[in-house]
Amino acid sequence: MKSATDYLEIESGEKFSFCFDSGAQCFLVKESLAERFPGKRLHALVTLLGIGSFNVNCNVQILTDVTIQGYSMQVLFHVVPDECIPETIMVGRVGKVFCLLWIPLHKGCSDVLCLMWILVSSNEY
Repeated sequence: MKSATDYLEIESGEKFSFCFDSGAQCFLVKESLAERFPGKRLHALVTLLGIGSFNVNCNVQILTDVTIQGYSMQVLFHVVPDECIPETIMVGRVGKVFCLLWIPLHKGCSDVLCLMWILVSSNEY
């Protein structure tokens, strides 16, 4: 199974690759990268369930503005230890305001990962 990857841009214009996880319900960033992210630092103890085969206690979050595929949005990143996730940034479903869905661009797209973003307004997520 291939991972869906793309890039997000922060306020400074710096771009970072991320992996989209359709089963995740939040955004995660490794500690080693978090210091480069602007935004408001929050300090709430949150237990993240289902990261690998264990739970992760997270006590730092970053509320920041990002742009993905031309869509600007404010998101909350949970800062996790580097060894907890395989990618530097993991993007999940965003919640009740909107969600990001991946769809194939055309049939027969098996050798190359052909995906596009669609912004959907929904209260069902």
